[in-house]
Amino acid sequence: MEISLSKRQMKMVDILLKESEYCTAATLANLLKVSEKTIHGEIAEINRKSKACMISSLKGKGYVVRDKDAWIRQKYIVGDEGRRDIKILKEILFNEHVDYYELADRFYISPSTLNKDIRILNERIQKEFRTLRITRKQNHLFLNCDDIEKRRVLTYFLLEESEDQRFDVGILDRYFENVDVYRLSEILMEFIHRQQLAVSDFNLFSILLHMLMYISNTSYICMEEERASICDQDCRPLLEAIRERMRIQFTAEGTQQICALFKKRNAGQDDVRVMQFLHEVLREIYDIYSINFTENQDLIDNLALHLQNLRNRCKHGMLIKNPLLSELKQSFVLIYDIAAYIAIRFQEQTGYVLDENEISFIALHIMNGIKSIKTSIVRIALINPYGNSVTHIIQQRLQALTDVEMIGCFSMFDFKTLYTEKPDIIVTMVSTSEQMGVPVFQLDNYLQDDEYEKIERIVKSVRVKKSYENIMIHNYFMEDLFCIPSQLTTKDEVITYLCSLLDEQGYVDADFQEQIYEREAIAPTCFGARYAIPHTTKKTAKKNGIAVALLRKPVIWDGFEVNIVLMFALHKSFDQVPKLYDLILNVFDDPVRFAQVLECDSYAAFMKKIHST
Repeated sequence: MEISLSKRQMKMVDILLKESEYCTAATLANLLKVSEKTIHGEIAEINRKSKACMISSLKGKGYVVRDKDAWIRQKYIVGDEGRRDIKILKEILFNEHVDYYELADRFYISPSTLNKDIRILNERIQKEFRTLRITRKQNHLFLNCDDIEKRRVLTYFLLEESEDQRFDVGILDRYFENVDVYRLSEILMEFIHRQQLAVSDFNLFSILLHMLMYISNTSYICMEEERASICDQDCRPLLEAIRERMRIQFTAEGTQQICALFKKRNAGQDDVRVMQFLHEVLREIYDIYSINFTENQDLIDNLALHLQNLRNRCKHGMLIKNPLLSELKQSFVLIYDIAAYIAIRFQEQTGYVLDENEISFIALHIMNGIKSIKTSIVRIALINPYGNSVTHIIQQRLQALTDVEMIGCFSMFDFKTLYTEKPDIIVTMVSTSEQMGVPVFQLDNYLQDDEYEKIERIVKSVRVKKSYENIMIHNYFMEDLFCIPSQLTTKDEVITYLCSLLDEQGYVDADFQEQIYEREAIAPTCFGARYAIPHTTKKTAKKNGIAVALLRKPVIWDGFEVNIVLMFALHKSFDQVPKLYDLILNVFDDPVRFAQVLECDSYAAFMKKIHST
């Protein structure tokens, strides 16, 4: 089996192949100039791609490739810039008849090398598009699909390369050598600004890509001077600018394709339908996740536009790949989960099934919307005897932290006034022996970044504690739902065991396991870490409970090694989902605390670690 690795992943493998002993995540992170969290995620991704644990790990020692011969035998593709296989694919996509031998000559390769490139391309194509393949007939090469499918294939391949990069014009410029990509981008941006169109960077990239595809397709371009084709009034300035500044004129069919990228839908009916759908879904999200987006008009407007474009993109086969997918899934679990719910409802409404990339684009909108929702605000008081200028600098830095409210600067001699303001945290520039009753952080150097990073960790801890108190979390982690099973070796065994446990204890109905698998089918509930949080899409439990399994030997959960599984069974009345996630992520995203939890040998020890700061 052939696997595709990024350059960074391949560098990681090369380092491990040269090592005879374990290599720590810290060492790898230092060599590759990335964080240890990135190292853990990349190695999990490599193991997921290889469908086996080819890179082993041992707590306290690090990572090692045990079977080096297996890696040497393993076939892999390493992504690089301007790859020949993508250029070959472009030739086949843009031309109806491509001569086999002429193509080999054009790239200065032998027919056998071309055969190998086509075989690799077909393997990659069929991973995403099962029925498609490049075929050879009478020494001509072609892809057995229509124009819509061709656009989907090229979009996928180009955006796959840009997975670890920003969306920029440079990546397109490498593959469209005969078109001035930068000039076309400039013309497109001027048109968008002049028309005051609301277009995201991701949609802009896709529009530019499709325009380049049309320009590169000779059937859409007039080869000699012809009268301008009839087009929509709104698109005429764009087409005229392309004709005048790039000497490119589209045929009637090409003009129709360009205009379709900007075609306005029936604003009256379509907007009403989308708004009705959104308000209904956002109310359901409030019922499920206890987050009220229904009064966030900016979010509603942005989501409405996105869903309209999304439906049109699905209709025309315009696939978009999100380079932020991995980061979103690993770092923003709840936000991604909300987006997955919207995707389910979108499918019910339209019939279009969204992949993880499209779900992650919705998650970006949710991420922006959630900034306006303040939960568990942490109140910080400052003690600073050194004047207003220092106070101003410190307050600016502290106010940049998430969910923080600065309640003022207080005198070191006036604790009575300070106490009446009921701060959650006190930051002081001077040493004090006063027993405050809340966390106190002495700021030794107010200009150092790491000082504020320490404060941010305290803020997060305090916020979680407040959430913890609000939902009385101990009521949901019950002893009869806690287990340390030694006999479970697979994801399915763990799910079946925990569902049975919840069913036997009267928390759920018999169809609960089916609902768990329905949610897993939409998007896995393991987000690249060492824990999984399986749950149903809707809150259908008879009562609230969280089944916990501590696994001494990890199970493979969609390619990742998982040691802790928490299965949520939530009643429809439960309204503290964000706070519950916050608590769990605060504990499990801390490597030290995660290791301590994993070592627990009883329910009491587990609860003590969950409660500890």
